[in-house]
Amino acid sequence: MGRHEVGHIDNSMKIPLNNGAGCRFEGQFSINKVPGNFHVSTHSATAQPQNPDMTHVIHKLSFGDTLQVQNVQGAFNALGGADRLTSNPLASHDYILKIVPTVYEDKSGKQQYSYQYTVANKEYVAYSHTGRIIPAIWFRYDLSPITVKYTERRQPLYRFITTRVIMKFNPFVTSDRSKNRKRHFNAPSHVRRKIMSSPLSKELRQKYNVRSMPIRKDDEVQVVRGHYKGQQIGKVVQVYRKKYVIYIERVQREKANGTTVHVGIHPSKVVITRLKLDKDRKKILERKAKSRQVGKEKGKYKEELIEKMQE
Repeated sequence: MGRHEVGHIDNSMKIPLNNGAGCRFEGQFSINKVPGNFHVSTHSATAQPQNPDMTHVIHKLSFGDTLQVQNVQGAFNALGGADRLTSNPLASHDYILKIVPTVYEDKSGKQQYSYQYTVANKEYVAYSHTGRIIPAIWFRYDLSPITVKYTERRQPLYRFITTRVIMKFNPFVTSDRSKNRKRHFNAPSHVRRKIMSSPLSKELRQKYNVRSMPIRKDDEVQVVRGHYKGQQIGKVVQVYRKKYVIYIERVQREKANGTTVHVGIHPSKVVITRLKLDKDRKKILERKAKSRQVGKEKGKYKEELIEKMQE
C-alpha cells in the first residue's frame, strides 16, 4: 500500500453495504515521517471487477493521537464528511495532504502531540497500459517543517475586570453586532467623511501633495480592489453616503427581469484619477497639503533655530 511500507493494519474492519455492492472500511496503520502515499483500489493480483464504483464518503481521516481538548478548533479531521457520491463511478480521486505537527500545552505545562492537515483534491479517469479503467482513491501526504503550538494561559483577574468595566461603562465599546452596525450606519458627518474618502492616484498625489480626498459626484475613479477591479476608468454618478457606497457609470449588472442597475462600490476599493474641482474643494486640498507639510517638518531642527539656541 503506497510507496512506503505501512506495516500491519491494526483494528481493521470491513462491513458490507448495499447487499455487497459497497463496504465500509475502518483501520489504523503506521506511516514513516517522510513524503509518501496510500490508496484504496479494486484491482488485485488475480481479478479485476467489471463495473467498479469508487464513489465514497470519508467519515474520518486523522493522524496521530486525538487531542482531548474541546476548545481547539483545528483541522485535525479536514476530510471528515467529504462526499463524492455524485462523482463519476469510474473516476480516480487524488487527495494531496499537507500534515502539520501540532502541540497543545495546558495550564499545568503538560503537552499533547497530534497532527493537523490541509487538503486539496482532484478527480480524473486513469487508464492502464491495456486500456482498462482502473479507478483508485489516493492519499498523497507530505509533512510541513512548521509546527503549530497552542498554549493555554489563565487570564489575570484584573484584566478580566478591567475589560468588563470598559465594556459596561464605555458607550463606544460593545460586542453587540446590532449596536455596532447601528453606530456604523448612523455615524456623524466627520466620521462619514473619512469613511467616504478614497486614495488619490500617483499623479494626483504628486500634484497636490495629498494622499486621499472625500469622494464626490463627477470624480473619475478606477476600481482597484474587489470583483470589478480593472483598468477601466469611470465617472462617479452618485455618492450614496447612507450605505457607504458609490455608483460608477460603467460598473453595472443585469437583474433577472432584464433591467440594468448600478453596483455599489465602497470608496476604499477605488482610486481617484481625476478630481472635480470647485472653490471649496481647492481649499480642502490646500489645507490638507499644508497640514501634511507641517507634519513632515514637526520635530526637525532648522539651522536658524540651532543658531538661536547656541546664542
